[in-house]
Amino acid sequence: MPKTISQEQHISTRIPNIIGYLGLIPFVISSLAIWITAYRELAYESLVIYASIILTFIGAVHWGFGSSTSQENKSNARFIFSIAPALVSWLALLTMYEYVLPIFAICFVVFWWIERYYFAEILPIWYVQLRSRLSFIVVGFLLLGWLGAIQ
Repeated sequence: MPKTISQEQHISTRIPNIIGYLGLIPFVISSLAIWITAYRELAYESLVIYASIILTFIGAVHWGFGSSTSQENKSNARFIFSIAPALVSWLALLTMYEYVLPIFAICFVVFWWIERYYFAEILPIWYVQLRSRLSFIVVGFLLLGWLGAIQ
């Protein structure tokens, strides 16, 4: 039976949900601004930097969860995973201009899949649901920005 969110949990997760969706603003603005020739370079740079920051944040969440949970929910895999997004993000920033955004899009999907496959049972359901929605919105805007950048 799938996990569900109780009314009490729903109320307590309202702020993280609001903040999560507000975190989409730089993705939206940057990916749309790329389509305006006068702003293309700045918007592209902004989108790349913000994607790197958020990808790193995804890993940091696991460091935090791993550090604050009971012993049975701690695992070396969780701590290793917590640094992987930052390292992959750093490597992506070293790639050629036209490949960075699709690499970030792929990373968001891969790291989402890893969370769902390996860590979903120990993550709060509200986080898994929010992360799923936000990740696929982010991927859409990264690809939209990429299409604008390569035109």
